[in-house]
This record gives sequence, C-alpha cells and structure tokens, in this order.
Amino acid sequence: RIEDMLHETTAALENAVEGIARLDADGRYVAVNQAYADMLGSIPQALIGTEWLAATHPNDRPDVQAAYRRVQAGEKVEITSRSLRADGSIFHKRLTMVGVYDKHKKFIGHYCFMRDISADKHAQQVLRESEERFRRVVENAPVCIHTIDLHGHVTSMNRSGLRMLGAEKEDQVCGMAMLASVSEADRARIQAHMQDAFRGKPSHFEFTTVNARIFDSNFIPVRAPAGHIQYLLGVTEDITERKQAEMALDTGLQGMRALHAIISDQALSFGDKIQALLSMGCGRFGLPIGIMSHIEGDRYQ
Repeated sequence: RIEDMLHETTAALENAVEGIARLDADGRYVAVNQAYADMLGSIPQALIGTEWLAATHPNDRPDVQAAYRRVQAGEKVEITSRSLRADGSIFHKRLTMVGVYDKHKKFIGHYCFMRDISADKHAQQVLRESEERFRRVVENAPVCIHTIDLHGHVTSMNRSGLRMLGAEKEDQVCGMAMLASVSEADRARIQAHMQDAFRGKPSHFEFTTVNARIFDSNFIPVRAPAGHIQYLLGVTEDITERKQAEMALDTGLQGMRALHAIISDQALSFGDKIQALLSMGCGRFGLPIGIMSHIEGDRYQ
C-alpha cells in the first residue's frame, strides 16, 4: 500500500501543471517534472545533474542567489525573476523555494516550484503603457480634467485646469472645495448638480466663476468595481471669449433689426426717423443726448 501511495504521489508530481524540481545541496537537479522541463524548453532527463542557476537570466542571478542563501538558512522564499529557455528565449517566472534537511537539520537541498508568469507580466506591461498613454492625454488636453472626492474636494487636476485657475502646481488646488471657484449666484445650482452626481446622475452645465469667467463643465460619476460611486470626473472648458463674442454678435444683430425697423417704417416721417435713430444711438452707446449735425466746408452745423 505504501508503494502504491508513493507511485501515485510521483505520478501526480510528474503531471502537475506547476513546474516542480528537487535539487541537491550543490544546486543541481536530481528530479524534474515534465512541466518544469517544458518551461525551460528541455526534457527532464537533460536537466538532471545540471546547475539550476544556469537557466536564470544573468541580470537576475544576484537576487536569486540571495534568495537561495535565505533558503539555506531555513526560510521559505518566493521570488520573481527571468529565466532562459534552451533556445535562448526569455520568460518570466515565479519561484517558491523550500529547503530540505536531514534528521540532523543539515541542509541537503531544496524543492523548487516554478510557474511561468510571462502572460501576467505582459498584461501588466500593457496596462502600464495604457495608463501612461492616458496620463499623457489627460496632462496635455486643452481642457481642464479634474477629479472630485465624495466630500466635494478636488483631488487631481491637469495643467490646463491649473492655468484656468491661475495656479502653478497641483498641490495648490488639491483639497480645495470645488464650489469655492463658483460664483455665489451659481453656487446652489452647481451644488445640486454635484449631489445628483453623487447619486449616480451625470450632468452638464455652465457657470460663472468668482473671477467672472464663464466655464462649461460636467460631473461624471465614476464607479468602483463593487458598483458604488468612487469619485467624480469633471471636464471643464473656459468659454468666456466665446460667450462674449456671442453676446456681441447678438447685440449687433438686434441693432441691425432695430435700424431696419426704423428705416422701413412707412408711418414715420423723415424727422421721426432721425429722432428714432438718435434715440437708438444714445441707448446703444450710453449717451444722455444725441445731435444730428454735419460739416460743410469749414463749418460745423
């Protein structure tokens, strides 16, 4: 029965998905399962008797050797490093090393459990690159991109946002109440939008700042994986100049309509039209009185 159990255990180790190897006190393989050999691009028989550190990437050997000394001292150690396959290609591995001792507690070797984590490393690298691209997009965006915590305080802001608020460094605005930049006339309305966003409802709005600038902005609720609102994202644009241009255009159009209405009114006499135009001019330029005159030669009449 004991022999059957040993046979079953050996078969299980040989067919384990995780790479498993037994090494002697000199760091040479005495037993290797198929998964371990596959990761190294070899076969178990070819590895027996070879030094295990030879398959470690040269740049990672100092760290692995330091970990091995800790195993010799009685620790169970886990470490990630790079390995070299038989064809020279590189893969990332996670090693767990457990010492083996005789009845006198003398170190006689160790077990090495190895897992190929190249896919995990690649995914992490892709994620880091994606985060870096997103960071650059946010940092160089021509609009203010900022985050707000659940207490209504600014937690981050890009360079465009800092310029809009007249700040030079992010720590000048982080911790500031978002509503502190909103004019008193608009504060209650924007606070209501913020409370809606905390409940999960996004919003889009315009408001006037305490410095009389006009901003177009929004509150976008950002949820945590568990589903609750984690923070708010805001994208804000300074539209002051655009609004001023729109108002100037609207004023000009109104003036043109009023001028056309006076000139085309058949019920008005010439004198009435002159008086109406003078009155309109006074209103347009804020003058108390308007005078119709002309210059003839050297004379002002």
